[in-house]
Amino acid sequence: MKTAGAGSGATVGATPDLDAEVLLGLVLGRSREYMFAHSDRVLMAGELRRFRSLLRRRGGGEPVAYITRVRKFFGLDFSVSRAVLIPRPDTEILVERVLDFLRLCGLGGGTLRVLDIGTGSGCVAVSIKKHFPTAEVMATDISGAALQVARKNARRLGAQVKFVHSDLLASARLGRYDVIVSNPPYLTRQEAGKRGLHFEPRLALAPNNMTPRQFFKKFLDQARDHLTPGGRIFLEIGHRQAPLMQRLARSVKANATFHKDLAGIERVAEIKLKK
Repeated sequence: MKTAGAGSGATVGATPDLDAEVLLGLVLGRSREYMFAHSDRVLMAGELRRFRSLLRRRGGGEPVAYITRVRKFFGLDFSVSRAVLIPRPDTEILVERVLDFLRLCGLGGGTLRVLDIGTGSGCVAVSIKKHFPTAEVMATDISGAALQVARKNARRLGAQVKFVHSDLLASARLGRYDVIVSNPPYLTRQEAGKRGLHFEPRLALAPNNMTPRQFFKKFLDQARDHLTPGGRIFLEIGHRQAPLMQRLARSVKANATFHKDLAGIERVAEIKLKK
C-alpha cells in the first residue's frame, strides 16, 4: 500500500508498524489481508489526509482502541469509548478463572448468579454470559456513560446481562450471588497519571479519594454480605498486591488464593469466606 508522504505522524508504542496497519485498515475499511494483496495501490488524497490525522492522534499517545473504537477480548469484539477502560489480555485470566469455577459448580445443577462490579465496557460480564449462558449475570458501574457502552455491547453480542447503576454494591436492588467478580481500580493516583494511561477514565484506574488498600477493604466488606454459601469473589489485582489482599481477606474472615498471568505475576485473587 503506497503511503509515501504520510509525514510526521509516527506512531508510538511497542508495535508502531502494526498500529499503522490497523489505522490504515480503518481508513480504507479493509482487512490486513486485503492490504497485503493490494500493496501497490496508491492512497487517494482524502484517504491520505485521514490516515495522517489518525497517525497524529496515535503519535500523541492516544490508544489505538480509542481511535478504532473497538477492542477484541476473549474472542469477541467490544465497542469502546473514552468512558471505559480498554479491555486488556490480563483480564481474560479473570474471566477464565470465573468460568472454571462456574463449570465446577454447574455440575450440581441449578442457576448460578454472577455479579460484575465496575463493568466498564461490559467485557467481563458479557464474556461470562456468552461462554456460560445458563448463568444469571448482573453488572454494575458508577458511570452512566460506561453503562451505555456496556449495554450496547451486550445487545450487539446477544448477551442477556442486567445492568444497574451503582457505586460498588450500594444498590438495594442487589441480592446474593455465587460469584462476585471485578476488575477494580487498583492503581495509586500517581500510577494512574503515567503517560499512556491519561486517555483512560481515571476512576477506572485508581480509587477516588482513597488508597487501593482502603478501596479493597470497602469492596470486601460489602461483597461478603452478597455471597451465597460457598460462593467466590474474584478480583484482578496489581503487581505485588497479593500480600495486601491476603491480609484483607483474613480481616473479613476469608481465605485468598492467587492465579498468575502469563508473565508469572499474581493477577487474580480468589476469595472464599470461612465457614
